[in-house]
Amino acid sequence: MQRTFRQRRHRVPLRTLVGGKLSDRLTSLHKLSTKLLIRLVVLHVATVTFRVLVKKDDLVQPMLGGWKEVEPGRARSATGDGPLAFVLTLLLALAAVYAGSEDWMPTATPVTPTAAAGW
Repeated sequence: MQRTFRQRRHRVPLRTLVGGKLSDRLTSLHKLSTKLLIRLVVLHVATVTFRVLVKKDDLVQPMLGGWKEVEPGRARSATGDGPLAFVLTLLLALAAVYAGSEDWMPTATPVTPTAAAGW
């Protein structure tokens, strides 16, 4: 019997290596991060559209080219927001490195190979 796309979609080939609970937790985090990313992209596009249509501020060209023409005296340096921005960025980077490492995951038990079927 051939599986449909909907039935195949939820197969997790390495589930046995990490365990059911951890696999379920990581799957739910993956789905949550996907929804969050889609919402952030929609918010970004809506914000740019608002700035272009309502504020008459062309943001598309500066995003693509990296440069924006401004009136003399209105330009600000792009140096950032100081120590708080640095600390928050550093904490975010450390969290990403920690999440990417496997230190927070439980140690997987080795899978013993099973005997081949005697066909």
